[in-house]
Amino acid sequence: MYTPLPEIKEPLDELTERLRTERNGLRKLRLHVLVLVASQKVSTREEAAQRLALHRTTVCRWLRVYQREGLTGLLSIGEAGAPSGTPRLTPAMTEVLQQRLDDPRGFGSYVEVQHWLYDEYGQRIPYSTVHRWVRYDLKAKLKRPRPEHPKKNLTEAAGFANHLDQCVSLLQSDEHHQETPRPLRLFFQDESRLGLHLPLPDRLTGFGVKPIQPCAPLYEYYWLYAAVEPATGESCWCELPHLDSACFQAFLKHLSQAHPNSLNLLVVDNAPAHTASTLELPDNILLLHLPPYSPELNPVERLWQHLKAQIDVFDQHVRSSLTALRDHVADIIQRYRPERLRSLTGYGYILNAVNELG
Repeated sequence: MYTPLPEIKEPLDELTERLRTERNGLRKLRLHVLVLVASQKVSTREEAAQRLALHRTTVCRWLRVYQREGLTGLLSIGEAGAPSGTPRLTPAMTEVLQQRLDDPRGFGSYVEVQHWLYDEYGQRIPYSTVHRWVRYDLKAKLKRPRPEHPKKNLTEAAGFANHLDQCVSLLQSDEHHQETPRPLRLFFQDESRLGLHLPLPDRLTGFGVKPIQPCAPLYEYYWLYAAVEPATGESCWCELPHLDSACFQAFLKHLSQAHPNSLNLLVVDNAPAHTASTLELPDNILLLHLPPYSPELNPVERLWQHLKAQIDVFDQHVRSSLTALRDHVADIIQRYRPERLRSLTGYGYILNAVNELG
């Protein structure tokens, strides 16, 4: 049965003027519907919906509101936000939840957060609400844990980070007592093995589309040595065939020649190549060893993660030979700028120590 359009009570010129001056997009659409009806440019709700690219039920609902509440009711748009009665995190709950999220153990899932909120506060909160709170309001997300060796001494690791500035200050003081003092520079160093047996990264594909990557058991590899000065982003790189004391000795020589006019404090881990008794340190290099089993203190670990994420493992040419892979990685390294390396390696405890250098 055909339902006639409602009678528009306001003058057409008044509605047209309000439509012209309205800045709210939703109110503008509602006024436009009334203008179309008042000017008799449409004869049915379907025509009005087609003219404004709206759904017919939307136009019908708006006109019912107009008939019932008039122009004021039609243009009354509620404030954005959660509906009344929606559960909310109180400041006290937010503080405690943030403390739990700041603990490296964290939660196993968003459902676990749901259960924790119920156990602690007796609130049954929908999963979607918990997910929005944790993921978007508190900026927390699921991450793959870093493996931690059971022999790691947490006190020693924390002490290294807290007292690096004192170590740097002592070395700088000793150097100032020399006849020809040299500026002290702080580098962090590490190695990574790169080979043709490349990892399978996650890929974003369409619904139901399983990503495919050709894979062959290719075990050719080489070692990439790197030292980075977090304060400036300056870096030194070497491609070497092995991780042993002879190759590390060659890298030390390369770093010494790259920075001959400074005393270079090089922070390294406790790999056998770094502690070998056969090492002969250049006169402008000192080694400082990280606490055992503490890779998180070395920002070059983060650099490796960033570099490997840029290797195009789907490029068949890159995977075709070790030479092609080395060229590809060398091109990635060439694109690194000091600003980028500084942002990757500028850990707070390192920059605090560098500030002691003046």
